[in-house]
Amino acid sequence: IMTATYTGTLTFDSTLTLTSTCTFIAGCTIAGTAGTLILTGAATVTSGGKTITCALTLATGLATLTLADNWTVNGLVSISPTNSMTVTGNQITCAGGLRHTLNAVAGTTKFVITGGTWDQTGGTSVNSSIDLAGNVTVSGTVTFGTTGRTLTYVSGTITTTGSTLNSQNGSTINTVGVTWNNLGFTSAS
Repeated sequence: IMTATYTGTLTFDSTLTLTSTCTFIAGCTIAGTAGTLILTGAATVTSGGKTITCALTLATGLATLTLADNWTVNGLVSISPTNSMTVTGNQITCAGGLRHTLNAVAGTTKFVITGGTWDQTGGTSVNSSIDLAGNVTVSGTVTFGTTGRTLTYVSGTITTTGSTLNSQNGSTINTVGVTWNNLGFTSAS
């Protein structure tokens, strides 16, 4: 979204929707918390080591979003595909929480939740590995997993009061240190 020589500031105070490749570069500054960066369509995206200060929505449907490097997002990360989507490569650190809506998401990208709330307002499951690595609240019912994917407790305080974790067959739950309020096991759909 910028040229290789751009050294200015990109301030997120509104919604910016990108439908193709997104590359942030080392010389730029990212600011603003009021907006949302929406990534939709098949693309390769590169953070350039920058922290995304606003909310991030992954809205790709029936396409693959490839992370060329690790992403850190201070705002809420929402997974809202119009159809099932695939997110591959590296990891997204979700400092402001993780919300899953609509359809399933799969792929090799790991979601590292370091703060905020992990919730699900619809959809089927997050079929990607997830690390809980901070003070995180699990809210409502969340569905996780498929064969080869792991939910791991790394650190912090995980609050699960009133919540339900549904784990699909073939997934691994490595959360010693977390007391789950309700735990269900389902077959993958």
